[in-house]
Amino acid sequence: MLESVITKETMRDGFRRFFREFSDADAEPKDLWDAIEEASRENPPEWDGLNRNLNCITSNWVSQAGYPIVTIKRDDHSQLLFQQKRFFMLPEQRQKLME
Repeated sequence: MLESVITKETMRDGFRRFFREFSDADAEPKDLWDAIEEASRENPPEWDGLNRNLNCITSNWVSQAGYPIVTIKRDDHSQLLFQQKRFFMLPEQRQKLME
């Protein structure tokens, strides 16, 4: 969905920036959006003629229940393996988190 707004090339550039910076470090969703935002500054997306902040738009995607968790791993043959799961927290997990 986002790719159709900021173009495939900009999206790819954002992923490259993200992987370069976080290849050996933990990252948060905001880190990915920041990298894509940085890439999109060269070709800013516009809605209704107004430039929009991607972080404001995408923050809802990761702050609501059911958002997708994407895991990317490299196998022994240097192939990237993508897996997507729906985020879901059981009530007892949520309670433990709050303690």
